[in-house]
Amino acid sequence: MIIKLKTEDREEIRNVVFKRIRRIKGVRSTMTLTAIG
Repeated sequence: MIIKLKTEDREEIRNVVFKRIRRIKGVRSTMTLTAIG
């Protein structure tokens, strides 16, 4: 499913996805740190 978007919308979606991925990675790293500690 390919959706053509404006460059602005594309950048916004990309930022949201990056924030979500970063948050998930941060949660995982903190969980592993607490598990180790």
